[in-house]
Amino acid sequence: MKNKYIVEVTKECARDLKRYTKKNYNLRLEFNQRIKILSKDPFNPILATHTVNISSFGRVYSSRISSDFRVIWIFKSDQIILLHRFGGHSGSSNVYR
Repeated sequence: MKNKYIVEVTKECARDLKRYTKKNYNLRLEFNQRIKILSKDPFNPILATHTVNISSFGRVYSSRISSDFRVIWIFKSDQIILLHRFGGHSGSSNVYR
């Protein structure tokens, strides 16, 4: 299936990704696999995509990357998804702050 959306990454998301996957190659692989799914169908059940309100971004989408990691994103246009942040669901790496 062809990708339906182009995925763009903010500087902050790229920094987060580097930080959390530097010593965790499996998390990097999981991220890449899930972003491929996101680019084809952002609401695929495996991603558990839902809306959240974050003070710094407003109403955005959150999708599951792994058991604890999430990616925060928006629709930038009809064909572009913009990834804002990447981090943990809880604890010190909480992406929802």
